[in-house]
Amino acid sequence: MRTRLRSLPWTSGQRGKLFPSPFNFPLGSSWNTAVTCQPSIVTVRDILGSQENSNGGATFAGGWNQSIPDKRSISPPCFVNGKPMLVEIHNVVLPVLSLADECGDSGYSPPIPTAYCDSTGNIEDQNDHTFDPNYNMIRIHTENDMNWKYNGIAYPNSPEGLAIDVQGFVYWDPGHTGDSWHSYSGWELHPLTAWRLSGQGQLLTGSFIFSPNAPIVNSNVYFTAAAAGGTPPYTYRWGLGDSSSGTGSALTHVYAAPGVYKVSLNITDSASSSFHTSQNITVSLPAPLKADYQFLPLTPLAGTPITFSSLAAGGQPPYSYAWGLGDGAVASGTTFVHSYSAPGNYTVTQNVTDSAGSTATVSAIVDVLFSPPPPLLTQLAFTNPSGLDLSSKVSWEVWDGRVPVTNSSSYLLDTSKVYQLNIFYQNHQVESRVFSPQHIITTIVYMYPHQSAPNGYVAFNSTVGSFAIIEQSGLRLVFIAISQNGTASLGYTILVKVPVSSTSVQKDGLTYPFTYDAPNELVVIQTTTLSQWSIVFNSSQPPPSQPPNSQPGPHCLLCVDTLTTINFLWLFLFAAMAGIVLSLIFMTVAAKRRLRRTRDEYYGRQIPD
Repeated sequence: MRTRLRSLPWTSGQRGKLFPSPFNFPLGSSWNTAVTCQPSIVTVRDILGSQENSNGGATFAGGWNQSIPDKRSISPPCFVNGKPMLVEIHNVVLPVLSLADECGDSGYSPPIPTAYCDSTGNIEDQNDHTFDPNYNMIRIHTENDMNWKYNGIAYPNSPEGLAIDVQGFVYWDPGHTGDSWHSYSGWELHPLTAWRLSGQGQLLTGSFIFSPNAPIVNSNVYFTAAAAGGTPPYTYRWGLGDSSSGTGSALTHVYAAPGVYKVSLNITDSASSSFHTSQNITVSLPAPLKADYQFLPLTPLAGTPITFSSLAAGGQPPYSYAWGLGDGAVASGTTFVHSYSAPGNYTVTQNVTDSAGSTATVSAIVDVLFSPPPPLLTQLAFTNPSGLDLSSKVSWEVWDGRVPVTNSSSYLLDTSKVYQLNIFYQNHQVESRVFSPQHIITTIVYMYPHQSAPNGYVAFNSTVGSFAIIEQSGLRLVFIAISQNGTASLGYTILVKVPVSSTSVQKDGLTYPFTYDAPNELVVIQTTTLSQWSIVFNSSQPPPSQPPNSQPGPHCLLCVDTLTTINFLWLFLFAAMAGIVLSLIFMTVAAKRRLRRTRDEYYGRQIPD
């Protein structure tokens, strides 16, 4: 049986004609010929929503809010209460597949033999890791249903670890809201009706980002957009939510009043296909002016230089400063160096004035010592802006002036000193900072995962205000980035891990120069501004054999040879032991025969003729 088009809800149109009820998602076409519903192209987040239950999983009411009634039906409805039930999701990953989660269903009508099993797993939108640390809210359970297999209409099982697009019917199973393996949510794609590798015949899609993430009135807000799929080139039209509009892939806007503004973007390709997306941005009044500062080292010694740096925020920049250093000295400016001739406690006061004439003051005591305290065990940690742990992805060096100190994650360090920390991704420096030892030193590195390559990352050597991936497949990687203030005066180095050498790099649709670091499989880009980037891979080379975003397995011939040698030694030992046992058996049998012969000869001589 197949789903019939007559199950569509219809509304009256002009002259008595009937038209299907509209919904706010672009439409695709079913890849499974047994399904005649037209899929709505959505995201995992569209189905799950943003409302979390007490376990941290998605709720029914806060998500899709409708479900097909029978998860095993081979003819589920296209719509339930006007909501589309067949959906299509792009660029997701299935980390683990269970081939036989449940087999046979004798209670179903007709009964399903035990030879047919549900194949299950949780797909996840790994793009969303950048924006939400709760993985339950980016995962949804999927099942390649046993009844679909029994009726011969199921797709083959989807692959593990590769970026794929999927289609399936939305189903809510309330019995799993307490199960961690089900992401504490009842939402499923059950049945999962079809899948394909990402990047194969995708429809037009796109997205945009803005910076700063918390804009304020009368200050620049920077927007950048990118598109993928369809037929380039693309045109962009913006609605900025305050009756203003704009065109182009990037623009700058100033909001005159606080509020929530719905920014919409319409993308059109050269074949006249269109894509629409929108986001709400909150524009606030400036926070009150706040004075603050830091000094390094944290436990300074008499006669040694101390660097003071302002951390003032809020108000209306720029700021002016007046410092009192507690020993009669004064200073001005954002950063300066001072030393104290004698040990003691010195009260350092910072007065800040912003451009609107507001003022703020802060004071703190600087304890200057005569001699260094005991060394402190300092732990080094590395994350990206969303908190993703990068400690296993980067390497680093700690320097004391020109003297290398350590490249380990924890080390005893002198708190009266300031150290240089250099951080590397694939032997390329991506961050450098100074620090004074504390129990934990956490450094933010601007690296973002992607699924176009095993252990794929896009890394930047400077601060990034906002970042998003538009497309990630074995054919192409498209992403957009924007700095905190819309410009990058010192320039950027962008490092992109790729599965194979790239045939081209484009910036804003135009070819852009790059170098390829073959030993590390990196595309290296030098640029003064951030924007939209498209990296096309060399399709003549084989695709990666490893699942994306996973640790690489061993590629060491010595490791393989060692395992082979160990197996050979075990075999040799077993054969030797078997030989010894057989030899003992043969020797025992031979000895018994000789003993019997000797005994017979002996008794034969004792018996007279």
